[in-house]
Amino acid sequence: MILQTAELSPSQKAAIEDGAPKGVDTAQREDAVLKMRHQLSLLDLSQRRKSIEEWMASLMGDVDAELTA
Repeated sequence: MILQTAELSPSQKAAIEDGAPKGVDTAQREDAVLKMRHQLSLLDLSQRRKSIEEWMASLMGDVDAELTA
């Protein structure tokens, strides 16, 4: 069952009738990517996320160090 709710405001109606989502053009997207990469490059290595391969390599290195000690 669908219940009626309050009437939409004129701006809400216009937004629904307009309907076309506003996208980001390619230049804006590339600019955002470059900014994100720059911000990531400023982080300490300790703050960066490691890939699964990086975690495995560091874990295996710890295990190897323990075995040889």
